[in-house]
Amino acid sequence: MGIWGITNFENDAAVEWVAEFSEKQSIDKIEGLFSDAVEDDEPDAELGASVLAAAELLAISQGNEPEEFDGGLLEDYEIDLESIHEWIDADLINLAINAVEKISQVEDSELRQVWEEEDELDHWLHVVEDLKKRVKG
Repeated sequence: MGIWGITNFENDAAVEWVAEFSEKQSIDKIEGLFSDAVEDDEPDAELGASVLAAAELLAISQGNEPEEFDGGLLEDYEIDLESIHEWIDADLINLAINAVEKISQVEDSELRQVWEEEDELDHWLHVVEDLKKRVKG
């Protein structure tokens, strides 16, 4: 998986997930992804990056964009943020938070290990904590 930055859309897996999601935008894809992460004891980096990208869609659809976000990726793939916003309820938010926590807190999370090896774990965890706050609204 290619990574060119620490934010949640700055890696190949996130961009690929957004592209795949754009082909058939549905709540089922988002819920399924989050459920897969919660159930996985050793989530791989691709799953982790995809979960963070999906959680970003939830946050952004609520108007809670990350700093320095230009929206180009979402415009390129015609992501329907209004529909995503309509899908959001307390259960989806809780599932998203549980999935994000699994990716960021479980020692066997491959994405967490990548950032540990890069000596950027603290910075990455800060990005993830910011995401969780923005998802919660």
